[in-house]
Amino acid sequence: DEDMMNATLKSTLAAALLLIAVFTATTAYSQEERAWKFDLAPFYLWAVNLEGDATVRGATNPVDLSFDQIFDNLEGAFIFHFEALHKNTWGFIADIDYLDISQNGQVAVFDIDVSVKETVAEFDGFYRITHGIHQFDMVAGFRYNEVKLKYNIINLPFENSRTENWWDPVVGLRYRYPIANRWTLQLRGDIGGFGIGSDFTWQTIGLIDYQPWKYVSLVGGYRGLSLDYETGSGNDVFKYDVILHGPVLGLNIRW
Repeated sequence: DEDMMNATLKSTLAAALLLIAVFTATTAYSQEERAWKFDLAPFYLWAVNLEGDATVRGATNPVDLSFDQIFDNLEGAFIFHFEALHKNTWGFIADIDYLDISQNGQVAVFDIDVSVKETVAEFDGFYRITHGIHQFDMVAGFRYNEVKLKYNIINLPFENSRTENWWDPVVGLRYRYPIANRWTLQLRGDIGGFGIGSDFTWQTIGLIDYQPWKYVSLVGGYRGLSLDYETGSGNDVFKYDVILHGPVLGLNIRW
C-alpha cells in the first residue's frame, strides 16, 4: 500500500544518506582525506518518457506517457546521485529515482484514472582502469525496483491495482574522456536481471560534464532504462515491460 511504499522510499533514502555520511566522516577524520573524491547531485531532472505495457490481474494496459504528460500530471519526484572514489581506483555509487504520476485517459467508452508510482534505487561498486586520458570503470551492483500501478474507472466501483518490488543484479562498463578543458564525456551501459529479478534489464547513459567552477559542474545528456519483469500466473500474473528514457540535466557538487 501507499504507507509501505513511503516507508520503503524513506528507508532507501536513509540508507543512501548513511552511506554518504560514512564516507564523508571517514575522510574528515582520516589522514587519507585527500585520497577520497566525492560527487553529489542532490536533485537532477530526468525528463522521463514512459513507454510499454503492464499486466495486472490478467488485464494488459499500455503505459505510454510522454514527458509533457508526466510533467503535467506529476504528483511528486525525488532524484539524486552520489559517488565516492578512493585513490582514483575504486569507489561506490548510489542513485535513487522516485516518480509519482497520475493521469486521466480513455479505454473504449470508459474514462480511466491511471496512477504509477515507481522507485528505482541503485547501489554499485566500481573499479577504475586508467589508460592515459581514458578512464574505464568496471561496474557491478544491485538495482532495486518498486512499482505501484492503479487503474480506476471513473464513476464506477472498479479498481485494478498491484504493487511489486524486486532486486536486479547489474554489471556494466562506464567510460570517461576529457574532450576539452573543463569538458568531460561520460558513457555508461549495463545489463542485469538475468531472471533473478527482471527477466532482463538494460540501461544506457550518455553525459557531458562541464565544470566552470572548482566544486560545481553542470551535467546534461540522455538516459534510458528498460525493465522486463514478470511474476505470478493466470489471473494473478503481473508483467511490467517498459522503457523509461529522456534527457538528463543536473547540478553536480564535487569535492
